Amino acid sequence: MKGIWFLLLLVGLVGCSDSKLSGVSLPEEQPEDFNFRLAYGVSPQTFNEINTIDGTYTKDLVTAGTETASFLWTEEEVAFFYQQFKQLDIFDLPRQSEKASSPCSVPYQSYELYLVADEEEYTLSWDSSCSNKALEEWEAFMHAVGDDIIYPSEAYQSLPEAVGGYD
Repeated sequence: MKGIWFLLLLVGLVGCSDSKLSGVSLPEEQPEDFNFRLAYGVSPQTFNEINTIDGTYTKDLVTAGTETASFLWTEEEVAFFYQQFKQLDIFDLPRQSEKASSPCSVPYQSYELYLVADEEEYTLSWDSSCSNKALEEWEAFMHAVGDDIIYPSEAYQSLPEAVGGYD
């Protein structure tokens, strides 16, 4: 049955952008194979990366490139991401980005997500150049992830400071 679902999904995606995933949702219970890579940053660059597949975090050092550290994502943290991805309807965010209206701003955050769940692989991308409720909730989630999980961690603290900045 999974093979038929995958074939139908693949046929539905041929020639479509990743924003055509509306209607797709994560399983109710977190699959054992759930993992992801989420690259994000000030557009057009997405140099920060949360990577539960390889157990790493990559920090954008602005004019000094990037630096990657081992990051032992706990089962609780991965479960937290899963629940938030479900609650925030991660597959609808690219479509929400297309539907966003004012206020629009520059610079803005860009996101690229590669996700594995229940033996399915998905690739999504979106940005927060314009605002709506769904994107504002996503941005609030990402701020909480930084403040509560990433920045206080020893792995992040071991990374060098960024050089330069976004003006």
